[in-house]
Amino acid sequence: MTETAPAITEALLLAPELGFLDPERAGKAELSPDTEILGVPVIVRTLRQLQDAGVRQSQVVLDADSPLNPAALEAKLKADPRLSQTIRVHRAESGGVPAGLKTALGECDGPLFIARCDLVAPLALFSLLAKEIGPGERRLAVTTLPLAQGDRLLHVEDGSARLDSAAADWFRLTGLAVVGCDVVKPLATGEAGFDFLLTPPEDAPAPERVVVDHLWSNTVRTQADRPKTEHNLLLALRKPIDGFVARSINRRISIPISRRLASTAVTPNMASASTLVMALIAVWMVSHGGYLWMLLAAALFQFASIVDGVDGELARLKYQFSPYGEWMDTVIDDISNFSFFAGLTYAVYTGVAGEPWMAVCGFITLACYSCITPLMYSYIIKYTDSGDVMAIDFEFNQQQSLQDQRLGVRVLAFLKFLLKRDFFIFLIFCLAVLGKLPVMLVVTSVAAPPMLVALVIQHLKKRAELAK
Repeated sequence: MTETAPAITEALLLAPELGFLDPERAGKAELSPDTEILGVPVIVRTLRQLQDAGVRQSQVVLDADSPLNPAALEAKLKADPRLSQTIRVHRAESGGVPAGLKTALGECDGPLFIARCDLVAPLALFSLLAKEIGPGERRLAVTTLPLAQGDRLLHVEDGSARLDSAAADWFRLTGLAVVGCDVVKPLATGEAGFDFLLTPPEDAPAPERVVVDHLWSNTVRTQADRPKTEHNLLLALRKPIDGFVARSINRRISIPISRRLASTAVTPNMASASTLVMALIAVWMVSHGGYLWMLLAAALFQFASIVDGVDGELARLKYQFSPYGEWMDTVIDDISNFSFFAGLTYAVYTGVAGEPWMAVCGFITLACYSCITPLMYSYIIKYTDSGDVMAIDFEFNQQQSLQDQRLGVRVLAFLKFLLKRDFFIFLIFCLAVLGKLPVMLVVTSVAAPPMLVALVIQHLKKRAELAK
């Protein structure tokens, strides 16, 4: 049966000293949960990932010796625009359960996430555990531990695979778990302390242990934890749909830029706007014709393409997503592309670059683009909830398109990783280096008509599907 809503909507975030750490090895924390990592406080990252996994109410429990003021931290978290859930912050009493949390736990209607409040991990790890769980049961994710006897390593692709296994000292071994309500009832009634979570009673079901090899998790408690956490966050900015140029060139430059900007006031929309400014300057340069002007224009356009990745990277790093930002990125890309080819066509038409007949190719490109753009926009407005043209469900965009029986679909599925915007702009730069930039108009005049036809067909197919 397919779940229509997340099964777990409540979370308990604990200071590591309250159960995740061996008391004899706990030591003094160098960093507090509100320490910023790449522009976002660690505890905000934890809460936001839980929120995206379906959590709507979180209880945060600080250590008795924490320098943080619970009321001040609660006000700060409630004012954070990235968090929309209900949040309460408590301070633990020495060796016991924090005042106010007993009532909250006693009134819980469903199972709970239990997480370290300094945990940083991808949403996929939280989503992996966000499944229905029975009373008294425990479930945890293990991403870095050696396998226990009888365990087998799972390659989880869709977040649905799970593994049953007894795990010794299970709660201390990970920063994230899900437990049924009955597990936390002794806490609510005061019958047990946090140590109850560490060692399940003998008659309790064995913990369900989820072992994955492609996810990561980091806890941020010391200065030594910062570099590896930042590294994993930045590595996660790479997307599976990235084309060859994006993976090999653009991301290698855009990610270091995003790393520098993450702790500043620069927003994704500012990054998008800067790419438009650079693109329009490149248009002015390319319209002059001549080798040097065209090379400078292509180089600036290529750099704008690199910076175009920064807006999305900043949005993911700082949780600054918005439909407006998504549409802004799409519209700016289209304005930049159309304007650049218009400037190049103007240079050829006025005789300062290329052969005169290439102007015809430029006019074909611009005419097709003038039809393609409104068709794309109308499709994503009518049939998707996105502002991204990648949401158009072409057959060659499907997951199994490379194994499709139709040769045309397989060819397009293969080419989609090459014929992306980043590839075309890099090709523009390469042709400019060779002094052959106007040839790009020939390439686009050949590529644009099939794209226009594919969009028309896609519109008709979608309309027919809805009619049925």
